[in-house]
Amino acid sequence: MKKIVFIFFQPPTIFHEQNYYFNELLKVNFEMEVWDITNIIFGDVTLPNEIDRYYIKKLYSKNEFKECFSKTDINDTIFIS
Repeated sequence: MKKIVFIFFQPPTIFHEQNYYFNELLKVNFEMEVWDITNIIFGDVTLPNEIDRYYIKKLYSKNEFKECFSKTDINDTIFIS
């Protein structure tokens, strides 16, 4: 396993960052991404304490989601939703 992809249906917040140990995963050199599919499901939603990090990809359409998925080696990736 080389990569972890978190798929969120709400904007990632400080709470998520702490509870899913994002910083710790990055410190031990995991390749990590957070795919934020909020806009696909609910439209434009914001939350207090929402974070903006280089590893977060905001996806705005099903086609964009499919494109990200197709570019990911699923044999070396764990998906967490």
